[in-house]
Amino acid sequence: MGLLPPYKNKKGFLLNILYFFIPFLSLIIISSFGKSFYSSRYLSPFVPGLLTLISRGVKKLKFYPLITILMLFLISLYSILNISYYSRITTLNRPWKDVVKFIHENSKEDHVVLISPAYYYRPFEYYNRGRLSYLPVNPDFFIPEKLEKEISNFRKIFLVLSDENSKTLKIKEWLDNRFKYKDKREFYKVKIYLYES
Repeated sequence: MGLLPPYKNKKGFLLNILYFFIPFLSLIIISSFGKSFYSSRYLSPFVPGLLTLISRGVKKLKFYPLITILMLFLISLYSILNISYYSRITTLNRPWKDVVKFIHENSKEDHVVLISPAYYYRPFEYYNRGRLSYLPVNPDFFIPEKLEKEISNFRKIFLVLSDENSKTLKIKEWLDNRFKYKDKREFYKVKIYLYES
């Protein structure tokens, strides 16, 4: 309803449409080529445009009791969804505290942790606190020779895969061929593979 005429301020309306739809459609197109960008951190900047369109649609309803019922329904729905989300937040997020605790319990100073994708080193280090050596491994720029030099002095290797896909599995395949596979542990959305040199 927010997209329907009449349009009092056509330039302002066009700006809102471009602001909401162009970046949003761009994310859909980019995501179709591989990496998914369907995440709140990418979509949240478009929420004001969406809310403007929703409020424009609600404003067209001249029957105020219907508007009141609609607003109460939306508030109730979002309240239920928020309560559900925050009550399950510990199971929705990757359990980095448990992952790091397991690695600490089964490691020594001459062990190293490989983390892929590389940007997950932040939550790992938050709980690690510098206790264990770790190397973020970017699956898009994985160079086996370079990694072999970096881990040559370590006796045991933990591979932490937070997103298991064809790119990150190349790192695992290389380790499978180069080192002795010992064990595997799974946490929610995180897999740990243990190797010995």
